[in-house]
Amino acid sequence: MRKYTGWDGNAAGKRAGLEQLVNSIEAWTNRGLWNNGTWGIRDKKGKVGNPSVHSTGRAADLSWRKMANGRGCGDYNVACQVLDFLYANRDELLLEALFDYWPKPFGRGWKCDRDEWTNYSSRAFAGSPGGDWVHLEVANAKADDAKWYAETFDRCLAQWLNGPAEFVPAPINYTKEYAMKLVSPPVRVADTRKTGSFKAGETKQIKVSGDPAVFVNLTVVPKGKPGFVTAWGGGNMPDVSNVNFGPADPICNTSWIMTNGGAISIYSSEDCDILVDLQAVAK
Repeated sequence: MRKYTGWDGNAAGKRAGLEQLVNSIEAWTNRGLWNNGTWGIRDKKGKVGNPSVHSTGRAADLSWRKMANGRGCGDYNVACQVLDFLYANRDELLLEALFDYWPKPFGRGWKCDRDEWTNYSSRAFAGSPGGDWVHLEVANAKADDAKWYAETFDRCLAQWLNGPAEFVPAPINYTKEYAMKLVSPPVRVADTRKTGSFKAGETKQIKVSGDPAVFVNLTVVPKGKPGFVTAWGGGNMPDVSNVNFGPADPICNTSWIMTNGGAISIYSSEDCDILVDLQAVAK
């Protein structure tokens, strides 16, 4: 854990390091998340006399709201996976806070002085629930260093994209009508490296939750042959795959899956191990 700075005085203008981090996120997502505001001298919304960290030049809002000019992907899932990346690299990128305004009842947040995500049970900030943007804050140390942020972000992203937990945006469009509850922190509900690997053509039942649907991350560790994995709730196995994998490198994907009695069925066409991480449940 690290000390949280918060507001420590107003900056004279935008700070190059923070601006570069925002630009890097925009470039990575092809402006699927776009700059919804960085430096500006103002109070926190609804809190007169309480300065916003935006005033320090170390805070940014990035929106996934779909705009007529082509900015914004309109997909909350992309915002979640960007937050996952930022959280995984929170120390390398010198992040001090991440806030997600969208989830009910009052959004969720992480700060470096407690180092865990919290689903808020009372109103912590304006715009929640349902705010279609995320908020980040950086430490002072490199807030003015654009070159450092450009190089550090690129290095962290390369490791993220090429590591065992490959970034694969799920084809899910979250809407206010599809309410969901984040699991904080995510829970590993299955790891067949410990309980027994999948054999080719085998189906296993995995207990996940009593809710009608779950949002899970499926990681496949192949054992020499390419194949595919399908996950579903009750009834017959659907004629689609959730993850297609090669002969060697681990790969993962996220999916909404209906449950059946609190469990999901998982089929693998080839020998492999599968890790199931529960990230959210439908209300």
